[in-house]
Amino acid sequence: MDYRCPTCERSSRSDRPVPRGATLRCPHCRCRFQVGFDPVEAALSEASESRRTPRPTPRPPRRQRWSPGVAAAMSFILPGLGQVYRGKIFQGFAWGPAVLLGYLAYVLPGLLLHLLCVINARSGDATS
Repeated sequence: MDYRCPTCERSSRSDRPVPRGATLRCPHCRCRFQVGFDPVEAALSEASESRRTPRPTPRPPRRQRWSPGVAAAMSFILPGLGQVYRGKIFQGFAWGPAVLLGYLAYVLPGLLLHLLCVINARSGDATS
């Protein structure tokens, strides 16, 4: 079987059959190479593999950190408590006095602020 060394480009002959992919040593330059290995073909196959789009890995569902319903109920009972439950401490302590001032000024602004406080406590991403 005739083969060509990819380093020195010299041809050599082997008396015994050599399977494709076997590693041989060149008698001229003593380098090792694989029979039937074409570097251009290998580069093209690597390029075609890299162009394939990877399959997206499924993500596990994100766990809820707080319940919107519980936050709304807590803010309904005591304005700002739902925000504190969500972890928004500053917002919770700001909503409480604001609603109280609204009730002291007149009942309608207090009710409106209380409703906005409940809506604010319920809104947002429960998984973040």
